[in-house]
Amino acid sequence: MPQPQFMTEPTPNLPLLRKILDQIDNHPTEWFQGAFAIRGDALVDELAERDLTAPACGTAYCIAGWAVVLSGHTLRWDTDSDETIELSDGRDIPDVARYELGITEHEAEYLFEGRNDRDAVQEFAEQIADRAGETL
Repeated sequence: MPQPQFMTEPTPNLPLLRKILDQIDNHPTEWFQGAFAIRGDALVDELAERDLTAPACGTAYCIAGWAVVLSGHTLRWDTDSDETIELSDGRDIPDVARYELGITEHEAEYLFEGRNDRDAVQEFAEQIADRAGETL
C-alpha cells in the first residue's frame, strides 16, 4: 500500500527577500504596494494622490512585482494599460513571486497585500525568516 504524501512548506528564499527589502528602502519611489507593476500616467496619478513624485524610471512594483523582476522575469505590458499582473509567458506575477520567494499561499496573501506599509512588510518578512530559522 502506498504511503500518504504530505505537502511540505517551501523553503523561503531569504536572499531574494532581503534584496527586495533593500530595493524598496534604497528606491522608495519605485515601490508601490497598490499594484503588481505600474507605470506611466497611472503611476503618476496614484503617487500624486499621496503628494509623491514618480520615479525617474517611470515604473514601480509591489513586493511581488519586485520578486519577479529581481528574479529575471519579463513583464507583459499591454499597450492599452499602465498596469500589469502577467509575465511575458502568461503566468501571473503573484504566483511566480510566491514560487520565487519560497513562501506559502498564506504568507503571500499577507506579504502582497496592497494596503501594506513598510512596517507591515517588515513584520511579515520577519515572520517568514523566522519560519526558516533565521533573522533578517
